[in-house]
Amino acid sequence: MKNQRSSRYSQIFTLSGLLLLLSVSMTAQVSAQANCDYPRSLIILDRSTSMNARIGSQTKWEIASGAIEGMLEQYGESAYFGLMLYPGPSGLGAQGVEGDVGACRRNLSDDTCTPQMPMCSTGEVVVGVGPNTTPLIQAELGWPEGLSNAYTPTWQSLEMAASYQPLVQGAHDKYAILITDGWQCCGYYEQNGNGSCEGASSERRVPIEKVRALRELGVTVFVVGFGGSVDVSTLQNMAVESGTQRANCDSSVTDVSSQQLCYYQAGDSASLNTLLTTIARQISEEICDGEDNDCDGRIDEGLTQVCANDCGEGQSFCANGQWGECNLPNPGAETCNNNDDDCDGLIDEGITRACMTDCGSGSEMCSFGSWNGCDAPPV
Repeated sequence: MKNQRSSRYSQIFTLSGLLLLLSVSMTAQVSAQANCDYPRSLIILDRSTSMNARIGSQTKWEIASGAIEGMLEQYGESAYFGLMLYPGPSGLGAQGVEGDVGACRRNLSDDTCTPQMPMCSTGEVVVGVGPNTTPLIQAELGWPEGLSNAYTPTWQSLEMAASYQPLVQGAHDKYAILITDGWQCCGYYEQNGNGSCEGASSERRVPIEKVRALRELGVTVFVVGFGGSVDVSTLQNMAVESGTQRANCDSSVTDVSSQQLCYYQAGDSASLNTLLTTIARQISEEICDGEDNDCDGRIDEGLTQVCANDCGEGQSFCANGQWGECNLPNPGAETCNNNDDDCDGLIDEGITRACMTDCGSGSEMCSFGSWNGCDAPPV
C-alpha cells in the first residue's frame, strides 16, 4: 500500500511539474509577444473614380477590397496595419501639401472640394496603424454612393504618409503598400473630347521623389499597379527607388503585360490576391537576423536556405542571426565504390592498384565499383 501511495504522489508531482513548466513557457512566450515590436504597414489605396470601372463582373474597387480583406485575414495579426485612402474622403483639399496644380482644380478652373467630389484632396489615414485593425479597415472599404471627380493625387498622398508619425517614428520595421490603377493626375479637364490632367508632364515623376523620401525615413514601399491603364514607367522607377523591385526585372520595360516588371502588377482578382499575400508574407515573415520578426516569442525558428557545393545542393540553417554551413559533405578522394566521391561528374575515374599472378606483377583498373583487367603476366 505504501508503494502504491508513493507512486501516486510521484505521478501527481510529475504532472504538477509539467504543468508548471508549460505555464512558465506560455508566460514567457506571451511576454515576448507583448514586448515585440511588430512591423507597421500603411496601405495607401487609390480611390479615384476609375477604380469603380469593372474587370469582368466586379469593379476594381470590389476586387481590391476583397484582396485586402484576404491579406488581413491571413496576416492581420502578424503586423500592425493601417489604411490611407486617396483622394482624401473628407474632401479637405491640399491639407498643406501644395503642388503646381491646386487640389480643387476642375475643368481649368478653381472649384470646391467636397466628400462627394474630392478631386485631388490629399490622402487621409482613415484607420491608424495599430493592432487588430482588420474590422476597422473592412468598414472603410465601401464605395461611396455618388462619388465623382475623384482624381489621383499619388505624390501628395505619399508625402502625407511621410509625415504620419505612427508609421515613421520608432525602431519598428516600416512599410507602405501603394495600390493604384492610374497615373498621377490633378486638375482633370476635357478638351476636344479628350481627357487630360493639368501639369501632367511636370508632376508625373514626382511620386518617385516621394518614395525616395519615405525610404530615407526607413519606410519600404511596395508598389502595386492594378489594371491595364497604369503609368508603367513611373511605377517601375518607384519600385527600384524603394528597393522592392522584383527579382530579374528590367526597369526599362514599359509593357504592362511584361513578365519583367519591377513593381507588382495585377490584372484580375486572382493575381491581386496572390501579390498582396506575397507582400504581406515578406512584411511579417521571420528572417535570419537574431530578432523575433513574426512576434511569436521565438527567434529565427525554422529558417532554412538552399546551399550548394561541388557535390550538389543541400540546406543550411539559421541560428542566432547567422546561417550555418551547408549540410552536404565536401568533395573527397575518389575510391572504387561506384560513386562520384570527388564530385567531378565522373565515377571511379583513373583508379588503379597493383595486382599479381604467379608469373609477376601488374596493375588493374576500377570500373563501376569493381576491379578488373589485371595486366600481370598470365600463368
